[in-house]
Amino acid sequence: MGIDFTVLYPTFGLNFPHLDDQELRRAYCTALNTLNAEIFGEYADRMTPTAAIPMHTPQDAIEELEYATNTLGLKAIVMAGHVRRPTPVVAKIAPQAARKGTWLDAFCLDSE
Repeated sequence: MGIDFTVLYPTFGLNFPHLDDQELRRAYCTALNTLNAEIFGEYADRMTPTAAIPMHTPQDAIEELEYATNTLGLKAIVMAGHVRRPTPVVAKIAPQAARKGTWLDAFCLDSE
């Protein structure tokens, strides 16, 4: 086909970095990255899977990035582009509705 090298994009795995539960988010991303590294490891000369990196906190991102690159040897990453955060006013007035009253925090200089 004339394709010398391919980067494998984790279409279904794009959901994992956006999960609300920190423990599940971290576990799913780590599991996906480990699985992809194991499955495609023997084809590293022709293809590389991208690692899913959660970014709810800088610590989440750094730890998974170091694991994916240093331990698993992955060469490409996909990072979450935003985090859905509770709107402070809604969380204060109606804590039970805080999960529904959210805003998208796009990662930038003044991001939480």
